Amino acid sequence: MTTKKVGDKEMVQFAPGTIEAYQKAVELDPNGQWGQQAKQGLEQLQLMAPGIDIKVNLKKKKS
Repeated sequence: MTTKKVGDKEMVQFAPGTIEAYQKAVELDPNGQWGQQAKQGLEQLQLMAPGIDIKVNLKKKKS
């Protein structure tokens, strides 16, 4: 995580792929231990940088 000055504000920046990795973990294990930890991680990231998109696309698996 780094910060970037935009005008008079400090903006938090995460390493490329951080949010996507958490989202993928939730997508692959939505109800399991790893998915729950990833959800918590996304919530923490959003607390550090309000306004980031942490939505996860949960698609139903075809039978």
